[in-house]
Amino acid sequence: MAVVTNNGYVDNALRLYNKKDSAYIILGRSQTPWSDETKPDTEDPTATRIQEVQGLRKVTTASVCRVLADGEAALNPTISYGGTTWELVGADEAFITQASYVYFGALIDVNDFPGGTYRQVGLVTDVIPNAGINVSALTPDEVSDFGTLQMYQNTVPYNRTNTKVLEQFIIDCKGVN
Repeated sequence: MAVVTNNGYVDNALRLYNKKDSAYIILGRSQTPWSDETKPDTEDPTATRIQEVQGLRKVTTASVCRVLADGEAALNPTISYGGTTWELVGADEAFITQASYVYFGALIDVNDFPGGTYRQVGLVTDVIPNAGINVSALTPDEVSDFGTLQMYQNTVPYNRTNTKVLEQFIIDCKGVN
C-alpha cells in the first residue's frame, strides 16, 4: 500500500485552509437535552449536520499550524490549545515548516444571533447564505446551504445568553484525503 508523504499532509491542510472564506462555526442541539447532561453523547463520524442549529458565525481566524516542540522558539504567533502550544504559520511557509494542521476560530457575541443553550459546536465549510444576505453571523433561516460539516463536538450544555464565547478547532490533516 502506498504511503501519504508529509508534503501530502501539508497539501491537505492548505486545501482545508483555503476554504476559510466559506467557513463558519456552527452552534446547535439547542433544544433537546442529553440523557445525562453531564455526559454528552459520543460524536458520530457519519454525521452530516448539526442538530437544532442556533446560528453560525463566520470564522474570524484561520491559519495552518504546527506543534511547537518543547523549548523551541516560535518565529510566528502561537496559541495554546488542548494543552499543546501551536505555531500559526503563514500559508507560504506551510511546506517549509511541515504545517499539517489547520486552526479555525471565531468569537461569538450574544448579539450575533439569538442566545441560549447549545450542546453541539462544529465547523462547516462551503456555507451559502441566502441571496442578499452578507453578514458574518447567520440564523438558520438565512442559510440556503449549510455546506460540509468538517468536524463537530458534543458538549455539556453551554448558555451564551449574556456572554461572548471563543469557539476554536485545530484539525489534523494527516490521513485526510
